This record gives sequence, structure tokens and C-alpha cells, in this order.
Amino acid sequence: MIFTDQLPSHSMVIVAEGSSFYLMGILTQSKADLAKKVARNTNGVKDIFTYFDIFSEAKNRLEKQDKADQSQPNSPPKFQ
Repeated sequence: MIFTDQLPSHSMVIVAEGSSFYLMGILTQSKADLAKKVARNTNGVKDIFTYFDIFSEAKNRLEKQDKADQSQPNSPPKFQ
């Protein structure tokens, strides 16, 4: 999963116990589906247990926009 660009590593925890994988985190539905697909296609994995909090794609876009707005200064820097 580390080599999959589309999965945010900071939003998910992976625990492997033998051939069982536990996927936990806060993701959009599309990212959760991708994480399950990658886990299913990993050699040696027999059981996958998912514990995801799903949030909407729209909320994700709004949060990214809000962070972008917050990072832009409202006025030019003042030099002393």
C-alpha cells in the first residue's frame, strides 16, 4: 500500500497478523475501496477486516479549498 500514490498514508493504519490484515482509518469511499482492492491483491493475505470512517468527496474538496484559502495571506507582509 505504501507504493500506491492514491492512498493517503497519514489517514490509514494497517495491522497485519499472520495472513489477516486490519485496515483502519478515515477515508473517502473511493479511497476505502482502493485500499481493500490493494489488500485483496497482496500475496499471502487471506482475511481483510476494515474499520473505516467514511466521509464524502465533497467535504474532502471543501477542506482542501479551506486549507488553501487559509494559507494565503490577506495582506502583504509588513517590513520594519
